[in-house]
Amino acid sequence: MRAAIALAALMLLPAVGRSQQPIQVFIFAGQSNAGGQGIPTQLDPVPAWAKNVASGWTGAPTVSSDSGIRYERPTLANAPILYNATVGGPIVDMWCQYEGSLPAVAWPSQQPTGSCVEQSFYGPELSFLARYRQDHPGVRLAAIKVGLGGTGLNEWMPGGSPYAMLMTMISEAALRLKSAGLAYQWAGLIWMQGENGASGTYALVDPDPMNSYSYQLRQFLALVRGMTDAKMPVVIGRISNSMEAANIIDPLAAGGQCRPFSTKYTPYQACVAATELRRSQQVLVGGDAGNVWWDNDNLPVNQTGPPEHWYHFTGAGYLAMGERAYAAFSHAAPTAVERRGGQGAAGRLH
Repeated sequence: MRAAIALAALMLLPAVGRSQQPIQVFIFAGQSNAGGQGIPTQLDPVPAWAKNVASGWTGAPTVSSDSGIRYERPTLANAPILYNATVGGPIVDMWCQYEGSLPAVAWPSQQPTGSCVEQSFYGPELSFLARYRQDHPGVRLAAIKVGLGGTGLNEWMPGGSPYAMLMTMISEAALRLKSAGLAYQWAGLIWMQGENGASGTYALVDPDPMNSYSYQLRQFLALVRGMTDAKMPVVIGRISNSMEAANIIDPLAAGGQCRPFSTKYTPYQACVAATELRRSQQVLVGGDAGNVWWDNDNLPVNQTGPPEHWYHFTGAGYLAMGERAYAAFSHAAPTAVERRGGQGAAGRLH
């Protein structure tokens, strides 16, 4: 739950026409479902070495659970050259997470000298950026991605490790773009966080407006916009209705994590009510000016590990999540999107 993923990405920039238009910079941030658990080597084309059960192979490339679209596995030829960092660690100028030429290994101790870093997961950023690129052919992109599993919103405020890393990566990306003489715009923040603490009952039974999730989230968004652009669109993922499933709520209630501070609720009722409160607060903030929210309900979840952790999605779910986030972004920033018509179930994005 607390394994850290903190990544920042810069698209490979074409040598010709760099001054034609500003680079569009996206920020992806949040906890484990922002980092994602999709296996990049199960995307088309699947490398021969990965076509085995141990690597997650099920006999066909992973497709979006919503659209059925097959996404190509990003490689160094068609995907970002990324900055890579772990929380508290160095920023590296090359991220080969999606390169797929060799199995993922621990970094850096087990990584062959001079080779690309191979990591194992993707989240909603993969399909989001693919859809954006489809609608904006030739537009240059950059992306910053910072995620830390199991983090509460308070850890994303000043003084917290993920907050410090995010602000470092924003500053670093801006510095490198400016140093290269490249114009850029902050295109949007895609925020996926809230499963951890969704069933916390204190705010439900003893509400304090200054400590509410919605209040703190607004403060966090204001801080990020202060570092980037006051008018930057924000897209907020509402936690899935899988968080209301008995296989999550029951273990949390039995473990005392949802025990109410009042006799008004049973532990189970407190879990459900507190989770609904978190979901409603995400919608509330998503309705603020410049914000929009997307719905993660009914995405397929990865049913491995303890049942109370069955709120992580499958690779197909993360592809669908990115599509939904992009659709919401298109609504939040309609002038930034050239609608070209969707692709059907047989479609394929390059």
